[in-house]
Amino acid sequence: VTGVGKESEDRIRTKVEQESGFHTLSVLERHQQTHSEERAFEGDVCKMRFNLSRHRRAHTREKVFECGHCEKRFTNCSKLLQHQRTHTVVKPFECDVCKKQFNTSGNLSTHHRIHTGEKPFECDLCKKRFNTSGNLSTHHRIHTGEKPFECDLCKKRFSTSGNLSTHHRTHSGEKPFECDVCKKRFNTSGNLSTHYRTHSGEKPFECEVCKKRFNTSGNLSTHKRTHTGEKPFECDVCKKRFITSSELLQHLRIHTGEKPFECDKWFECNLCKKQLIKLEYCWNTVLGSTVSHRISSCLSGHLKAHIREQSFDATWVSAV
Repeated sequence: VTGVGKESEDRIRTKVEQESGFHTLSVLERHQQTHSEERAFEGDVCKMRFNLSRHRRAHTREKVFECGHCEKRFTNCSKLLQHQRTHTVVKPFECDVCKKQFNTSGNLSTHHRIHTGEKPFECDLCKKRFNTSGNLSTHHRIHTGEKPFECDLCKKRFSTSGNLSTHHRTHSGEKPFECDVCKKRFNTSGNLSTHYRTHSGEKPFECEVCKKRFNTSGNLSTHKRTHTGEKPFECDVCKKRFITSSELLQHLRIHTGEKPFECDKWFECNLCKKQLIKLEYCWNTVLGSTVSHRISSCLSGHLKAHIREQSFDATWVSAV
């Protein structure tokens, strides 16, 4: 700005505010450089010429603008102003479809893609598309195996900060999501949504082969193996394969001898008072048979020992 003479700074500021819409001379002067053809500032790194010296900060990452609330620093004033809205909760940008409000025009533009279905960001490896660059970056970690977020308690690593936050609840025991029907609590909103289907009876996942429906995508995936014959779970002892991990776990007890489930009902012979937890034992103990028998016939096999001496009476046997 030229020709200001000896006008006081206050008069200049008033004149600028009234006529130009800028509250300080320095802001006006910097703005006028955007109209100037002169490009007096050269980037030290890229050698490109600019009419504003602040371009240099793109290379130096110097952060000269500080937030008065949290002392976080930024490379330019616009980013500082955008950040300050997180403290003041100012959300001047409203979605014209659902009326949700946002603190930046960029966040509003990103949100609009939910309504339009636009997915401008494509993975160059698998061609899957995403509505934000952040979601694409997160997806890339599937291919790279990168897990930059580490749990400070158990050192387990995760590909997203959200997954790490969810994992932290396994240590804290926190379950912030409550079912409003039965008051059961869950550590993730996804688990709560899945649980709701036990009340609603909703089964949104359908098998395209047999049309059977399931309440979770995981149950559908497991079911599909009955059609494909896929058995991804292998016993490392005998190499037998199974459709589900639970079937494999049950099978492993054959090798370990583990018997974690105990029945509190015993079968008693009213003649000899012998108590047996399995009806098969009655047959095997009395007759010495090593052949498997149907449960319904096993108890009568044990009674044959008494039948030799007495006639059969149905009251001889009871479950206690």
